Parts: sequence; C-alpha cells; structure tokens
Amino acid sequence: MWIDPWLSYLQSKGVHYIFAAEVKGIEVGSDGVSGVVIDQSGLRQVVRGDYYLAALPIERIAPLLSPALLALDPALAHLQTLSVNVEWMNGVQYYLTSVLPAPRGHVIHIDTEWALTSISQLPFWPELPRDFFGTSSLGSVLSVDISDWTMPGPDGRPAMRCSRREVALEAWRQLKESMNVDGQMLLRDEDLHSWFLDSDIAPDPLRSGYLSNAEPLLVNLVNTWSLRPEAITAIPNLFLASDYVRTNTDLATMEGANEAARRGVNGILDASGFQGPRCQVWPLQEPQLFKPLRDLDALRFRAGLPWDQQPIDLVLPALQQASPLLAQVADRLQTIEPFLPNDPQGSHGRFADTATTPSPQPLAIPGTAPSWPFTSLAPASLPSSLASQTSDSTGFLDRLSWYNEQVRGTLQSGVPDREPRRHLYEPIRSFLARAGKGLRPALCLATTSALGANADHALPAAAGIEMLHNAFLVHDDIEDESDSRRGAPTLHRSLGLPLAVNAGDAMNALAMGLFRRSSEQSSPLLLPRLLDEVDHMLLESLEGQAMELGWMHDNALDLGPDDYMRLVLKKTAWYSFIHPLRIGALIADPADQSLDRFDRFGFFLGLAFQISDDVLNLRGQQVRYGKEIDGDLWEGKRTLILSHALGSVSASDREWIASFLGRPRQRRLPREVFRMHELLENSGSIDWAVNVAHAFTDAALTEFENTAFAGVKENPDLSWLRSCVGYLVQRDL
Repeated sequence: MWIDPWLSYLQSKGVHYIFAAEVKGIEVGSDGVSGVVIDQSGLRQVVRGDYYLAALPIERIAPLLSPALLALDPALAHLQTLSVNVEWMNGVQYYLTSVLPAPRGHVIHIDTEWALTSISQLPFWPELPRDFFGTSSLGSVLSVDISDWTMPGPDGRPAMRCSRREVALEAWRQLKESMNVDGQMLLRDEDLHSWFLDSDIAPDPLRSGYLSNAEPLLVNLVNTWSLRPEAITAIPNLFLASDYVRTNTDLATMEGANEAARRGVNGILDASGFQGPRCQVWPLQEPQLFKPLRDLDALRFRAGLPWDQQPIDLVLPALQQASPLLAQVADRLQTIEPFLPNDPQGSHGRFADTATTPSPQPLAIPGTAPSWPFTSLAPASLPSSLASQTSDSTGFLDRLSWYNEQVRGTLQSGVPDREPRRHLYEPIRSFLARAGKGLRPALCLATTSALGANADHALPAAAGIEMLHNAFLVHDDIEDESDSRRGAPTLHRSLGLPLAVNAGDAMNALAMGLFRRSSEQSSPLLLPRLLDEVDHMLLESLEGQAMELGWMHDNALDLGPDDYMRLVLKKTAWYSFIHPLRIGALIADPADQSLDRFDRFGFFLGLAFQISDDVLNLRGQQVRYGKEIDGDLWEGKRTLILSHALGSVSASDREWIASFLGRPRQRRLPREVFRMHELLENSGSIDWAVNVAHAFTDAALTEFENTAFAGVKENPDLSWLRSCVGYLVQRDL
C-alpha cells in the first residue's frame, strides 16, 4: 500500500503503533490528560504519555469529552455542537482497462441524482508501477464521491437504502449517463475491471435495509467558525489535529487536517522546550483581486442581507479581459451601510375552550382532505369585495406608521435607564428600535379610537403588547435557531445565547409594568380585566409554541388543516389580533361585556395573516420581509403549505421530506432546502395557500362588518381597521 513506506519510516524512528484498537475514554488528572483508555479485541488498557495529540474525527472525539475534561477547557464543549454537522461524502473507485480522456481535475456531475463528483487518478501518478493494483491491465482509475446519499434514485431509493453492490452499480450507471453524451462513449461496461466501495459503508446493524457510515465528513455550516477549536488547547498536554481545527483552510479537507497536525506538533515542541525547527505553516494568501467582493459579502452578512449577484455580473467582463475594473465594486459598499445594525453597548373562566372556539363557518376554500370543513373552491385572485381595500397600500402604511409613532415613546419609556445598561437595557432598546410592522399596538389604538374613546389612554397597553411581542421574538429566534430578524442578526447571534434569553425575560417583565400603567387614567374595573386578557394571551401563545415545537420534535407528518388552524389560533390569532382588539375595546369601555364579538374576526384575520406570512417566507424579498427567506424550511416548521404538499407529492418524495424534517437544522444543507422549496412550488401548494388566505380574508371582512364593528359610526380609525383585512393578504413585508 502507498502508506507502507511512511509507516516503516516512522517505526524506524521509534514510533510504536497499536493497531485495531478503539479509544474508549480520556483520563484526566489535576494538570491535564493522564491517559487514554483503548480497547483492543476486548482487552482494555490505558496508554500514557507526556503529551497527547488527538487526531480523531469530530463525531468520535465528541463523546469522549467528559465533564472532567471540559472543566479544564470549557471551549471544547463546542465540539459536541459541531459533531452533528456531518454528512456522508464517501465514494467508489472504478478500475478501468481503458485509458479515460478525463480532465486533470475534479468533475462535478451536476445532472446526476446522487450529486456525483469524480477525478481520474492515474494522470496525477505517472510514476506509479503498472502492477500497483495487482494487475498490469489497468488504464484508468476513476474516484467518485457520492455527495447526496438521501436523494432517491430512479427506483425511488436513496443510496443509503441500497446494498453496497447496488450503490456501486447505480453510481456507475449515473456516471455513464452523465459522461456518455454527444455520441461519445467514455465509459463502457466492458472496460470496467472492478470497483471498490469505501469500507466505512456497511449494512446498518440497527436498521434493516439501510447502510451505515463509520466515517462521515464534517460540513462547515454558517456561523460555526466560532465553534472550532485551536490546535493548542487550554489543557497543557492536549493538542488537536483534525479537519475541525481552525486552520487557514476553512473546509474539511486533508490539507486542513495536515495544517492542524503541523500546528499541534508545534504546540508539543513549544510545550516541551524543544530548541530545534518547527513544522512550517504557510500563511493564508487570498487574491487581492477579489477583496472588494469579500468586503461586500462581509458587510451584507453583518447586515443580515442575502447574497448579491449584481457585483459578480459587474466584474465578470473585467475578469475575462484581465481589466482592473473590479475596483468599481467598492462603490456599492456605500449602499450597504444604512442596513448595518447598531453595536449595542390554564385559561380564565370567561374565555371559552380555545381548542374549538371560535369554530369556523363554511367558507370558500380550495378542496383539501375530508377533515377540512370547507369544501368549495376559492377564487384564484383576491375577492372583488376587497379590491378597494388593497388599492391604497401607501395610505394604509402611512397610518400604520402614525400609530407606531404614537407608541414608540411610551415603549422606550418602559425600559429603565439604569445599570446594567451594556448587557441588558441597551440591547433591549436597540432591539426595540428595529422597526417592525407594529401591527398589534396599532390594532389596539385604532380600536380604542374607533369606538369613540381617547387613544392616548391605550398607549401604555399598546406599548405593553409590542413589548411582549418583542420578547416572544427573541425567544422564538433562539428556539428556531434563526440568523436574522428585521434585517439584522438575531439577538442571540449578536449577544450570545445567555444574554439574549435574559433580555427576552426582561422584556416580559417590562411589559407587565406597561400594562399596569394603563389603569392610571381609567376606571378601577380596567386593571383586573386587562390583566386577565394578558394572562390568557400569554398562556395561549405559549401553548401554541409548545404545539409547534412538539410537532418538530416528534417529526409529525400526519397533520391536517384542522391542526394548523388550531395552532394559528393559539400562537398567532390570540396575541396578534384577537387580544389587541379586545384590549382596545376594553380601554374604550372597561364595563364592555361583549368582547367576544372580536374573536371570530381576529381568528380569520390571523389565519389570513399567518398563511400569507408562510408564503412570504418562501417568496418574499429578505430586505423587505426582514426575516430569513426559506427560514421555515430550515427550521422544519409545519405550515399549511407543507401539509398540502405532503398529500400531493410522490411516496418517495414524502419519504425524503420525512428524512429532511427529522434532522436538526444544523444537519440540513442548502441544496436540500432548495429541493424542499421546489417540491412546495411544483406541487402547487404555495399557490393553493395563497387562495386559502384570500378566502379567509373575505371571511374576516364579513365578520368585521356583521359582528366585530357592527353599528359603529364610520370614522378614520374604523376605515383603517377595515383596510387591514385586504392589506394583510397582499403585503410583501
């Protein structure tokens, strides 16, 4: 074998190898590592040394990190987080009797189901003996990586559900289909001498019909650089050498592992006081030609903005002509600055059972599963009754902005001006200053005013609703592992998890203070009734969040529209629509005993809003939408769109979706999210959801006129509330 000369050389230098052994534990003493427990054919022993260099893969070293070891270097706990970021990237070598006229480099077979890449080996080893592989008849060696082991092949099975032989033969078939084009027959069955599939791929002993992988590959996902350790740890005699170590090669490669080993060896030489030379570590050299593009990309990333293709289109002609025009890209950096974030130094008795109330009445909804209570078809466009309500979105947004201006001062006044400023109150102020839609406080103010009362009396309660909303957002972003919020990094990304959790908790407490201020200029009847509304709003929202998180935790797939409606009622409708309306009416008249008239209107409006939000998450523009596009797919959220698609796609696609949703966000790849998006589009589920949102919007308008605000004299606030109905289904942010 090719490694034998290296093995002989190292053994001649006194290196002792223990073969066929598995590391079972790392013993820790007061000053560092004291030994490594290994198992060799059932015999356990402890190997001791002065220094320890761990070259184990990420998924193997993570389980060995004991509490005692982490106490000496807590940063190593990040390896346990990184260890789930692995994917299968194993492959097959095909030995051919013919000489393959392949290019000198990697070939990406973009048209193959299993995302194959290949490289012809022999051109890189011209001095290799002809009989190196045991035969002198070989003309080519083709190394092939299978990058997607979860994508179904022609028979509907992914690679991981085939036998070893089936994997090799199906990959060969896909290669032939990819390479034998335009009349060329580069690959022929009669030229295939033999093949070798990575021995790490073997039948899974725990799952019949599946393969297992003993050596997956680390995938460097976004925001994981900070999790990667240095080769020299905080433990004096422990050093790391693997592809997860921070090196100049930000990719899981042999080159990166080699550099990590050099750094680790240098650490041992330094620790031992060795006076001789060190292993050479070459500095990172990046072409200055691309620096403006890198700067632009870094700024957009900090601003929470998506990739921008326009600079690439601008510089391609310059690159093709070897022109210095690339510097023009620097001008575009100015357009990014405004987006950069500031650097921050059990239900109450009178509420009905919300599992069934308010119960929906027959509506015009596109046909779905039999359990869906609405059976007739909805129109493909917005109902004509709403046309006038959506024609002037500018006027709607102007008044929405005006309501928010009234609330902003009260909202900020709810944040104390005292210590700890840097780690609590300043981040809260900064987060509140990110301009959201402000729909909830606007609904509260507009309702109070529409019913003839002074809207100023509702300002503290409206600000309290907005404060609660922002607290929910901070915690939701943590639970969903989101990266951006309102065009900027989420609070846990900018502050870290502990400070973000604490800030969210603090905003919950601050909201209660704002609600209590609402009673200062009102009847004594108001405060207890207001707090009842708030208690119910909080509990319903938390129950809804638990439902959604539970579905993702259990990888629930058998969810129908009824389940989705119940979730929206709890998680969205109560706190975003029903309670802001009820609280606004309560402030207008603390003795009002007919607040239930707003429930059905708020429920239907909440459904229209949430379904439209689900659509925007797939089709919106991040700069306007303010949240991560396709974020629901990354998070595995169970939406009405997904529920419809699961009933429309093929059995093999449904199985793939189940596999995708069953993995944590860290183990979902961009190409998989792209495939999920395509499945939702191609199944017609997104267009179907748009029609459903339109139908609920029409139903909400009916409830508005006939029940919620029946008999209220026309006024500007009432007109704005009515216009909410049409706007929410037509919005793009």
